[in-house]
Amino acid sequence: MNQSSSAFAPYLGGPGLQVTISPGTVLCSNVITKLPLTIIPLAPNSTSFVYIQFLQIGDITLPFTAQAVPGQVTPIIAVTTNANVGPDGIPIATVVTGASSVLSLVDTRPDLIL
Repeated sequence: MNQSSSAFAPYLGGPGLQVTISPGTVLCSNVITKLPLTIIPLAPNSTSFVYIQFLQIGDITLPFTAQAVPGQVTPIIAVTTNANVGPDGIPIATVVTGASSVLSLVDTRPDLIL
């Protein structure tokens, strides 16, 4: 049986230069993070790439051993317009805007993430 999910579904939730991302849950490094409904403002006359970005929040150096312990990895909803850099996470949507509105919205969520 194939079940679809609306987690992180992109949609046009209002007028103007914005896209809305539905809430969802991410499991990363054995930590469950619930991301809320997110409204992303967009730049006019551009192509924007909306994605889940994984931020490394600080490393800790243990006293007396100088051993580095990785900090927490935190997922956030992010957007970039730089096609050369591209999203450095899990893609959600590609959005093309005109001067004052969204011209196209393409759902780019992958079917499966391991």
